[in-house]
Amino acid sequence: MQSTRAADLESIRHRLKEKGYGIISDWELKDLASKAREEYLDSMAKYETSPPRQGFHYSDLVHKPHRKLAIGSRNGDGEKYPQLLQTTYFSKDHSKYENLGKIFSYLISLRNRILGMDEGFGNDPEQDGFWNACRIHHYPAGGGFMFEHRDTLFPKLLEESGCPFLQVLVVLSTRGKDFHTGGGFVDDRDGNRIFYENENSLGNIVFFDGSIVHGVDDVDGDKVMNFSSQAGRVAGFVGSYKVLS
Repeated sequence: MQSTRAADLESIRHRLKEKGYGIISDWELKDLASKAREEYLDSMAKYETSPPRQGFHYSDLVHKPHRKLAIGSRNGDGEKYPQLLQTTYFSKDHSKYENLGKIFSYLISLRNRILGMDEGFGNDPEQDGFWNACRIHHYPAGGGFMFEHRDTLFPKLLEESGCPFLQVLVVLSTRGKDFHTGGGFVDDRDGNRIFYENENSLGNIVFFDGSIVHGVDDVDGDKVMNFSSQAGRVAGFVGSYKVLS
């Protein structure tokens, strides 16, 4: 898989400044995203779901993923916005999830290069003070959602360490097939609400400034919710999480 060229990075930075978000569509990512999605779906049947407040250590992910519910009036770090989804954390180096590892590694590298940081920032938590939280967000059909919000905590923690913040995700579901209504959105700097998932968006990379409003509108509210179902809206993330002492 080819890396984004230097000229493309400048275009991305310009787009972020002008609109606050952007989308990269690359045919090479489509096939990889499809394989990564299948690995994620396969993992669903193998690991029990943990409650929202059950913690884990990033080093444990090398042995097995951590699947948890994310339900409540605030997120796991106390930020006050309601959400309903399940999240599965992976190690990008897990031997059983090669394609997920490849796409997570690509997202990490892309995020860091856009920000002008070391390409591997977060891959060595003890050295960097942050770890790359490679994870899948799965919003189940039947009303999975994340209320509109602006990111506040992670930008602050990174800023205190002299690092910038950027959200980068890969689309791992198809509107019209895996889900039909709702889905991920951002409000651009002109105030327009952009729903960035469609029938051709599998494998697209979406990047946005976390200070703009974003969220996930109710997914398929006409369905009955089932956390064991593969239906729903799915996306992959690689956030920089601070290593706790």
